Amino acid sequence: MHHPIFFLSLLSHNIVIFLFFFSHFSPSTPAMDEGPAVKIFNATEIHIFGDNLFVCQIPNKVFSTSSIWFGDNPLTYSAPLIMFQVSIASITLRTTAFLLKPLGQPTIVSHIIGGIILGPSILGRSEIVKKNLFPPTGIMVLDTVGWFGLMFFMFLAGVKMDPSMIRHTGRKAMTLGLSVFFLPLVVAISMAFILGRYVPMETGLKNSLPYVAASQSITAFPVISGLLAELKILNTDIGRLAMYSSLYGDLIGICATAVSFVIQKQHGDQVLPAIWETLTSITMVVFIIFIVRPAMLWVIKQTPEGKSVQELHIFAIFVAVLVAGLVSEIIGQHMVLGPLVLGLAVPDGPPLGAALVERLDTVMSEFLLPIFFVVSGLKTNLSSVQPKASWVLALVVISSSLVKIAAVMLPSLFCKIPKQHALILGIIFNAKGIIEITIYNLWKDGKVKLPPPP
Repeated sequence: MHHPIFFLSLLSHNIVIFLFFFSHFSPSTPAMDEGPAVKIFNATEIHIFGDNLFVCQIPNKVFSTSSIWFGDNPLTYSAPLIMFQVSIASITLRTTAFLLKPLGQPTIVSHIIGGIILGPSILGRSEIVKKNLFPPTGIMVLDTVGWFGLMFFMFLAGVKMDPSMIRHTGRKAMTLGLSVFFLPLVVAISMAFILGRYVPMETGLKNSLPYVAASQSITAFPVISGLLAELKILNTDIGRLAMYSSLYGDLIGICATAVSFVIQKQHGDQVLPAIWETLTSITMVVFIIFIVRPAMLWVIKQTPEGKSVQELHIFAIFVAVLVAGLVSEIIGQHMVLGPLVLGLAVPDGPPLGAALVERLDTVMSEFLLPIFFVVSGLKTNLSSVQPKASWVLALVVISSSLVKIAAVMLPSLFCKIPKQHALILGIIFNAKGIIEITIYNLWKDGKVKLPPPP
C-alpha cells in the first residue's frame, strides 16, 4: 500500500463530501419577498410565494409536436429535456472521472464534483443553463429518476452484504464495529449540545447540530467496501478487518436511522402514530425475513446446479423491490429502507445473488446512480457556505473524526492490532459516501423534519 497516495485520496475524498455537507447545513438565505411572483421557464409558469415554489405544468408537454425547423424548442418538452439532461450529465461525470483518474480518486469524487459543476455553484449561474437545461419542471423529473436509481442501488448494496459474515468475523471486528459507532455518537452529540448552549448561533443551525453530530457516527458498509475495492486493498488484512467491522456498525446504523425517522417526525403529543410507524416498520422487516427470504431459498432449491435462475423469478424480485419501497413510504419510512432490507435477505452468491448483481450493477453504477449525484449537485451551492456556521459544523465534524480514530486506536491495544494499522483503519472509517449524501439530501428536502424553533 502506498501510504501518501492512500492518505491523499481519502483526504480529498472527504473534503469533497464535506463541501457538499457544509453547503447543505449553512443557514439558508433570507426568504423571498412575500407575495406572488410569476416567472416563465420554457412556457411553464413558476409562481413564487415566500419560500414556496409552485410549478404549473402545461398539459401535453411530454413530446414535441413540431421541430426546430418550425421554430419549436424541444427542450420545452419533458421527454427531450430529460434525454438531454442525462446525456450532458453522463458526459460531464465521465469527463471529470477521466481527469481525476491520474490522481487516484474514487468514482464518487468525480460524480460529486461533476454534479457541483452542473449546479448553481458553476454552470448553474448562467441563466441560459438554468432556463434551458435545468428548469424547475425538468429537475422534478430528474430528481424522481435519481431517487429511483438510489432505491435500486440500496437494494443492490444489501445483496452484496452478507450478514452471515458476522458469525465468522471474530472479536476484533465486533469490538471495532461497536466502538466506532457508539463512542463518536456519544462524544459528538454531547459536543453538539454544549456548542448549542454556549455558542451564539442561528436557531436552525442549533436545532440541527445533534442530528449532524449523530450522522458522523455512521460507518456505512457500502461506502467502506466500495472504497476499499477502488483502492485495491479489499483483500488485504486491513481491508478485510475494515469491511467486517463496518458491517457491524452499518447494521446498527440502519436500525438507529429507522428509529430516528420515527422520532424526528413526531409532532407534540402524537405518540400513537409514532408507535404505529415503529410497529409497521418492524412488521415489514419480519415479513421480509420470515416470508420473502424462505421464498428466495425455495427458488434456489428449484434451480438446477450450474443453471441460471429463471427470468420470472428475477422479474418477481424486481417487482418486490418496488413494492418494498412503496410500503416503506406508506408506513412513514424512506423508500430506501425496504429495498435495503430486501437486499439483505437475498441469499449471498450464486445463483440468485450473483444473477441480481450481474443484471443491475452496470445499469446502477453507470447510469441511474450518477443521476442522483447530479441532482444532489444541483441542490449544492458552494457560495451559500457561511464562515460563521461552517466553523461550528467543522468543529463537530473534525472532533467526530478524531474520536473515531481514537475509537479504533484504544481497542487496538487489547486486540493486538499494530498501531500503524489501527491509524489506517481509523482514517478508513472516516470515509463518507453515498449513504451520508442520501441522509443530507433527506434533511435538505425536508423528508426528515428538524425540530422547529422554540
